[in-house]
Amino acid sequence: MEKDVHEQNGNIVSILRELLSANAAIRKIPFKISFSYLLLGVVWIFFSDNFIEAFVKDRALITPLQTYKGWIYVTVSACLIYLLTNMYVKALQKSGEKVRQICVQLKETEKNLAVTEDLLRTKSVELDKTDQFRRLSEERYKLAIEGSNDGLWDWDIAGDTMYYSDRWKDMLGYGINEVEHHFDVWRTLLHPEDAGPTIQNLTDHLAGKTPYYQCEHRLKTRDGTYKWILARGKAKFNGEGKPVRMAGSHTDITERKNFENRIHHLAFYDTITNMPNRAFLQETLTRELAGNRDRNRKFALMYLDLDNFKSVNDTLGHLCGDQLLRQITAKIKEVLPDHLLFFRFGGDEFVILFPDIRNRSEAGAIAEKILQVFEQRWTLAGKQFYITASAGITVFPDDGTDEESLLRKADTAMYRVKKSGKNTFKFYSWEMDDAFLHKVEMENELRYALEKEQMVVYYQPIIDAVSGRMSSMEALVRWNHPVKGLLAPYSFIDIAEETGLVVKIDQLVLKNVCRQLNEWRKRDCTLLPVAVNLSAQQFESAAFLDMLQETMGESALPPGSLEFEITEVTAIKDLEATVRTLNQLKEKGFKISLDDFGTGYSSLNYLRLLPIHTLKIDRSFIRDITDNVEKRVITETVVSLAHKMNLTVVAEGVETKEQFYFLRERHCDKMQGFFFSKALAPGALEQRYLNVQISPQIGEFIS
Repeated sequence: MEKDVHEQNGNIVSILRELLSANAAIRKIPFKISFSYLLLGVVWIFFSDNFIEAFVKDRALITPLQTYKGWIYVTVSACLIYLLTNMYVKALQKSGEKVRQICVQLKETEKNLAVTEDLLRTKSVELDKTDQFRRLSEERYKLAIEGSNDGLWDWDIAGDTMYYSDRWKDMLGYGINEVEHHFDVWRTLLHPEDAGPTIQNLTDHLAGKTPYYQCEHRLKTRDGTYKWILARGKAKFNGEGKPVRMAGSHTDITERKNFENRIHHLAFYDTITNMPNRAFLQETLTRELAGNRDRNRKFALMYLDLDNFKSVNDTLGHLCGDQLLRQITAKIKEVLPDHLLFFRFGGDEFVILFPDIRNRSEAGAIAEKILQVFEQRWTLAGKQFYITASAGITVFPDDGTDEESLLRKADTAMYRVKKSGKNTFKFYSWEMDDAFLHKVEMENELRYALEKEQMVVYYQPIIDAVSGRMSSMEALVRWNHPVKGLLAPYSFIDIAEETGLVVKIDQLVLKNVCRQLNEWRKRDCTLLPVAVNLSAQQFESAAFLDMLQETMGESALPPGSLEFEITEVTAIKDLEATVRTLNQLKEKGFKISLDDFGTGYSSLNYLRLLPIHTLKIDRSFIRDITDNVEKRVITETVVSLAHKMNLTVVAEGVETKEQFYFLRERHCDKMQGFFFSKALAPGALEQRYLNVQISPQIGEFIS
């Protein structure tokens, strides 16, 4: 539009120039006419008279000739005036035409100028709005920086300058002008132990290996202490793929880290002896197994159990028993080489790990020194007595290549010692392993049981802690063995997992539950959600979701009828795959429970990532909750944490009224256990709790 206006203006200027030139010529025409007429008259008079006088001698002819000469002059003058006047008129017409063209183009230009003016006005309004939006954005950004609890940073990589917000400086205790705006300032504040991984994480992001930068590290404060920081950021790259700028935030997570450390200590250390506990042993064994497989090295595992420790608790009391445990652990530590690892496995059981041994004799020599500790007298409550210990030892990889088999076989060897007189140790041997033959026999029977449909499903009520009524139930598989009777899962589930038969058992349970729910629905029974356990093998199976969809399609049950339970160990085995599968289940409308919480890693970090609805506290914490300080603290912490994450908490294994009241006072949402009801066959459950004519009577147990 602007280009057209410029072209039209150029045309108008050219026409105006031509018009001015024509006007100048027109103004000269009257002069030309007058001058021509004067010149013609003078020439005519002078030459015509002289001509007549020269050539005409007859005076009589002069008068007519003078008349003719006048007519000729008039005629020529008229013609000349006509020609000059005609030229003048044409010049005027030409000027008029040009004036008309100018008028037309001026009108067109006026229209274009009006349109251009509207456009400019519109652009001016837009620019005003943009400027206003920019000012608002700047104000919001300023308010966000000032109001944010995070410290913000902005790194100009090319210029090697780094902006730190006032909040960032305040978070670390520095004044506004006490920190120079350079990248090296941050690097010098990094904790030495965190510097390597943090810089590597940053380098990987700047190299384009990660979509964003995120890590946890410590930064030194002004008073010399360190704070835990969650660092997040993202780099900007130029056209050549080189980083030119990076911005992000630092969040103070010191309180969370301290809380995690406290939880970790409670979860991985025994409160009585302050020894690493069973969970710590499991983690250590996992690392040792992986490392020794790669290096082809041996290590030994000693399973030690105090002889007749129960009599100490029964006669002197649990406080004296705890004191004895502390004395024994202190004495054993004195004789253990520094590289050995010592754990309290539980109760009066201990495990000692012998890393990197050359042969069995080396482990045997250390075991003898340990047992010599028990030759001394022990003093408790003013009384002196002796106590002995029995131990079994297994060697990796001779006796097993996994945690379960090594512990089980060491336990088998220890019980052989107890049966043969106690107060010594034995190495595991295959002759001890009657369980192996039992396993082969059990596997064959298990396959037969699946073929003959000997597996049945029982249902254990899950109780709402406030109302005291059943809110849901858990489906539990039972083996209706033709000879041994009704067998609980603990007697066969390990073998099922080792052989892969657990997947078939899971499918059988799921189909039975769907069929049973449909039967209850047809009989107008009260329908409550059923929790179904998923084994690790089933959960990790590529065919699981297809099988589930097919089963649910056949049953025509809504997804809300089922809730799936997975264990901690299953969840963290492949966290990314777990989150993906759980999200798919959640999108389909199923609810998810994390079962046996507290027996695995119990990490706050992974718990935050899992899309679950319910957290089930393992029965091992509930069993001694009324007289074990450690388990009370852990349980209270887990309930509080779960509620902050909007999770429902279910306590398993509630067997006493004291346990119930303790949990209800801590706002545990739901409970299950023998205190309310054992697992019941479908008919018994229906008659007692699902008949719409009979109000559930669970409340009578807690009234």
